[in-house]
Amino acid sequence: MDPCEGTSTDDFSSPFDDSDLSLTCLVCGHKPARNYYGSIACNRCKTFFLRVATRKKRYNCEYNSNCKYPKDRCPACRYHKCLTVGLIPEMAGRREGCQRRAREGTMSIIEPPSPGLPSLTEEATRMVAVVCPSTFKTEINLSIEETIQILHRLEEICARDDPAISLQHDFDFNLNLSFADVLKNPTFICPRVPAGFSAASDFNPFGNRMGARCFARMVVYCADWLRATPEIWEMKEIDRLRFCLHTCGVLIPIQLYYYTYKEGYDGMLQGLGTHFSCESTLGAGIPDFLRYTTHQFHNDISPMLKKVKFSDDEFVVWKNMIIFNSTLGLSDESATIVRKARNRYQGILVQLLRKTCTEAEAIAKMDVLMRVHRWLENNATQAAVFFAKIFAMGGGGAGLEAPLVGDVFLARV
Repeated sequence: MDPCEGTSTDDFSSPFDDSDLSLTCLVCGHKPARNYYGSIACNRCKTFFLRVATRKKRYNCEYNSNCKYPKDRCPACRYHKCLTVGLIPEMAGRREGCQRRAREGTMSIIEPPSPGLPSLTEEATRMVAVVCPSTFKTEINLSIEETIQILHRLEEICARDDPAISLQHDFDFNLNLSFADVLKNPTFICPRVPAGFSAASDFNPFGNRMGARCFARMVVYCADWLRATPEIWEMKEIDRLRFCLHTCGVLIPIQLYYYTYKEGYDGMLQGLGTHFSCESTLGAGIPDFLRYTTHQFHNDISPMLKKVKFSDDEFVVWKNMIIFNSTLGLSDESATIVRKARNRYQGILVQLLRKTCTEAEAIAKMDVLMRVHRWLENNATQAAVFFAKIFAMGGGGAGLEAPLVGDVFLARV
């Protein structure tokens, strides 16, 4: 049977209520659609994706990936479109008792016309629960090396910053929803296009609603990272929402500041390949605040990170230590989970430093990271107050006047 046709009852939908049949398939544009395999697809595209992702047959585009799907009925380009909008091959056929997987053995990912998502190890799959978290084990008794490897893999998957995948700036996005919707399925906001953390292009982050697009993609990144962190799913549902919403306010700048430091950029990277320069001649409002924080970062924080030679390994562990810093507004049970998680990641970071530094250097580096953490928390609070005012005044001309923006920024005010 042609993989472009047919139906199947072997689905893998989200445990959340996706009964809104007004959703549009991100692959072909048809309705109705639902949450399947980490994105939004109609039943036909879901079935196509399941069949292609679980078969060993390799499809190639006859026109060098120049088809215009869905006008051209090309399986290779259709599969590539599935990957582009966020459908995840590793999640297809993982349900216990899946007959197709039992027949065909270990799943073999079919290569799309251009690189898609990387393969996952079994350990990474336990953490990257981006489709149906309740079906994955939350084992956290892993070695330091295993934990760091998983966190690096998670960073790659959440960001999708593969040099072979072109940056996108014209994707559709929707900020007229709540953060509760985001935790159900991050691609309700926008597709998982490359986050563009490490690239600086000439795109203006405040033109053509790029500010709103950057924000949308950053929130998808945050939601994916948080959903893939086992401790998050041990919390009560109401605490989980409150915790994740509050955490976004510090997780977003952590990403942008770190990659700005890593790339040695003298301004501030904004994601999607956009950047902000202190010499920008843009008008008042958001640029004024960015200019202020950019100067602060380069004068106070970047020199400290350079002095201690802050590494990628240290970053991915330190990031989770920062995430689990606050128990504000949580129940006693959830607060205990947060404190245990912080102690765990802090312990991993200390052991990592002791393996790579002398005892004196490890102590000095931890002291620097604690100071950077305090600066980040203060900066996130200042940003929340500033952007809450911008939100109240209509978005500052960057398209930041939608409900989701208010949810994220007002959570820390």
